[in-house]
Amino acid sequence: MPAPVSPTASIDAFLTRWSNVHASERAISQSFLNELCDLLGVPRPDNSEAYQFERPMSVVQPGGKRTTKFVDLFKRGCFVLEAKKYDEDPAEPDELALLVEEPPAARKNKIIRGTERWDDAMLRAFLQAERYAHRLPNDEPAPVFLIIVDVGHVIELYADFSQKGRNYVAFPDSRARRIPLADLAKPQTCETL
Repeated sequence: MPAPVSPTASIDAFLTRWSNVHASERAISQSFLNELCDLLGVPRPDNSEAYQFERPMSVVQPGGKRTTKFVDLFKRGCFVLEAKKYDEDPAEPDELALLVEEPPAARKNKIIRGTERWDDAMLRAFLQAERYAHRLPNDEPAPVFLIIVDVGHVIELYADFSQKGRNYVAFPDSRARRIPLADLAKPQTCETL
């Protein structure tokens, strides 16, 4: 019988697996979030209306046109989660490799972590999650938390404990709202999440 995996080993494996992933948000966010649930010891989304990936949300555009948007992960009365995947700061190209092959084409609007554009993009993701929370049907309880995830890098938390869903603020405070993935190695971080 194999020995049980220690919590530290599980966290290390999770960090190793996800800190260097370069695939797109759409390709990896659900796998990342399922494994994060496993790591935290909480149930995975069960695809019920109360706890699901890609929850449909009807939105009325200016002019009256109705469209459907999708919340990346929703748990009724608990949270709206918006997942993103941004890029690392590009490393200097290897001069020998450049002599042999063409450099990879850079995306025009690439958002690099740790830059002002990244901070702005994370704020836009928060505002997107907040719009989803505000657009929930009146019979839905307002989610307490908005969670913004840059897959493989950081998790941001916002909360509205009034349960009116109208005044989300950084949780637990503006400096500690952004949790680097590496902080999952700290027991208090896993407890917070």
